[in-house]
Amino acid sequence: MNPIDVVKQRMQMYSSPYRGVFHCVSSVYQTEGLSAFYRSYTTQLTMNIPFPEHSPPVVDPSLRGEGPRHGGSCGKDIPDCRC
Repeated sequence: MNPIDVVKQRMQMYSSPYRGVFHCVSSVYQTEGLSAFYRSYTTQLTMNIPFPEHSPPVVDPSLRGEGPRHGGSCGKDIPDCRC
């Protein structure tokens, strides 16, 4: 993801000198080398690794017993349907 972000950010600059994605990739590679695409890799890891720790788990309602237990559409023929 990091090389894609580098290209995206360079293309989004105001008055960007790049004509397209391939022009951006080749220009950055020729002028700055391969390391330019991974310069902010540690920052990216620092931002993305703790994210799952702070986000609440999402559970399917049918697994918690709040959805239909029969797996189909509700009808009057299913007495204890919770739809």
